[in-house]
Amino acid sequence: MRWFRVASLDNLQKSTFGVEEPLADDASEQLLSTGERMVAIVPGFTFDGNGYRLGYGGGFYDTFLADFDGPSLGLCRSAMRVESLPELGAVGEYDLPVTAVVTD
Repeated sequence: MRWFRVASLDNLQKSTFGVEEPLADDASEQLLSTGERMVAIVPGFTFDGNGYRLGYGGGFYDTFLADFDGPSLGLCRSAMRVESLPELGAVGEYDLPVTAVVTD
């Protein structure tokens, strides 16, 4: 995963998965330094109270979160929150929760 500074939401484009992301511009790419803290914003269709997500990333975010040591925030509408994705059978062996979920 590459990190980019986002100066304006006007500079985002839809990815193959329909998620808005920064343009791959070498001038705005941020190289991580040792000890630097980053926050990952993780999209999802729905999240539960434990931070598990149901999305359309094909395991991309779970792979990323396995090696990410900073906080991760899930974003979703409050109407799309569910009590427990594991109880619905929607959490697999490699699924990882986000640190916290932010809703409207």
